[in-house]
Amino acid sequence: MSMRVRLSIWSILVVGVSAAPGLASAQSPNQSCPVASNKRFGGFLECGTGQWAVALCGSGMNADCKDGSTTQLQCCPGSAALTSASDKTTTVWGADLECGPNEVMRGICGSGQNPDCGDGRITNGLKCARLPDNRELYDAVWKTSGFGQMAQCDSGYVAAGLCGSGRNADCKHNGANVVNKIKCAKVRDLTSDCSTMKAEIERLRPVPGFDGDSCIGRLATCSRAALQECGTKKTDLERRRLAASMQSENATFAADPENRLVSLTGEAHGQTFTTSCPSGKVLELREATYGAGVPGVVANNVRHEVSNQCAYKSSCSYAIDVGTLGDVAPGSAKPFVGKFRCVANAAAATPCMRYWNDERVKLLRERVTNLAAQFQTKSCPTDRTLALKCTTYRQEVESYLNRELSGTGVDSRYGVIEAANQRMRALTQGGSVQVADCHPPGQLIELERAFMERLTWANANLR
Repeated sequence: MSMRVRLSIWSILVVGVSAAPGLASAQSPNQSCPVASNKRFGGFLECGTGQWAVALCGSGMNADCKDGSTTQLQCCPGSAALTSASDKTTTVWGADLECGPNEVMRGICGSGQNPDCGDGRITNGLKCARLPDNRELYDAVWKTSGFGQMAQCDSGYVAAGLCGSGRNADCKHNGANVVNKIKCAKVRDLTSDCSTMKAEIERLRPVPGFDGDSCIGRLATCSRAALQECGTKKTDLERRRLAASMQSENATFAADPENRLVSLTGEAHGQTFTTSCPSGKVLELREATYGAGVPGVVANNVRHEVSNQCAYKSSCSYAIDVGTLGDVAPGSAKPFVGKFRCVANAAAATPCMRYWNDERVKLLRERVTNLAAQFQTKSCPTDRTLALKCTTYRQEVESYLNRELSGTGVDSRYGVIEAANQRMRALTQGGSVQVADCHPPGQLIELERAFMERLTWANANLR
């Protein structure tokens, strides 16, 4: 009695080809792509010139593949010329055989119940070919099949590796034993990426000491290595461009004797700056940037934090702390640039004006104004409950807006906001206000937030 010993022919690593011109429908079986067959174990099947493997079939002790074949290999036209690469073999059932980096499958050898490939010790064999430098593999996946079944790649993929079994299901896939295993991946054309990178480096040519020509030369023979090298060079040039621009702007700013420029180089975390104005003047913050000159960092990103401690004081010392300001550029040294202007210590120095110029209060006032404008263009709903709330809120909004326009009247709930408006007008017109008349910024914020909540509701619920 004969025992049927199975050998799966390997799982193939399939690599995708970019859309149109490349692999003609890299899906198998595909009548438009030929299938080569082998009637005996141990013989190599190879794709023809200009072809890439997309599917295969392997047998056990018997010829289980279609038409009584022991192995089958389907090949389709590839999108790029290939160059020879080293063969891969294994003497162990269930071992993954994969082509090297940027290599695809062009040939296979499978055994029956014995190691039939090569010198009688090899169970599975794999012939590989190298892609051009301007192509790369990506999005690799493994798939499985059984004895005599076609292990096939999805459309747009090509083969690049395999795994085969012996008597048992020896291949591993997601923690389970399987007979055949194929790995699939796509092929990306890097030509467009290289053209884009070249244009981006050319754009940086005005940078003082430009040294990107060697990179541009490398991109002419496009490759992933060239893209990585030039990506690093682009980052360096971009940093130098920002540094040169910032240096010019800072020099212009510092030339005015009323301005105060603060510049902490290297990593500013842990450093402290101190600046001051002459007698009778106070500091008005114009810019505060943590990570100044680092590509991707937004200018004036810590204005609020610095303003709350330094704005409208005659002098200020501020310690830069990444825990407070946030790590705006992980892994990079983050310099700090602060720009202040010395202004007359009159209206600006009073608590009222400081509160009025608090960044949070400014933001809320702006949002209130925008929402109020939207409120006025909408009509109340017909639902009784919503209509009642709408009418109440609308009256409050209209009352507030009327006071804004007329400058008269004080509502019990929102009077402090209008009072602040009037105090600001008085200050800017040369009037004077006692410190006791000013409300703390927290109260202003809460009152404006309450008003804004009504406007937000109106914007969401009114027609």
